Amino acid sequence: MKVFYASAESLDTPGIWRAAFVVATDAEEAVRLLKTDQGFADYAMPPAELMECGEGRETIRQTVGNRPIIGVPSEKGVYPIEQPELFGR
Repeated sequence: MKVFYASAESLDTPGIWRAAFVVATDAEEAVRLLKTDQGFADYAMPPAELMECGEGRETIRQTVGNRPIIGVPSEKGVYPIEQPELFGR
């Protein structure tokens, strides 16, 4: 499993961004997961930023540290970041 950082801009309100970590086998699957995630329904796809962070659960722990995310990234899926401004968006 690979871990990706993704950020996308709102289609309804330009300047509003949403960010998440996506756990997937590759970048194509990460985009598919984002496209089907309700939290990203009104955001531009493909995302403005999709960056591979590494592989495995430990990567998320190292990348996120104590910053707030929603859920425990342990399997494929989209894990929204509550405060994307902490990551630059």
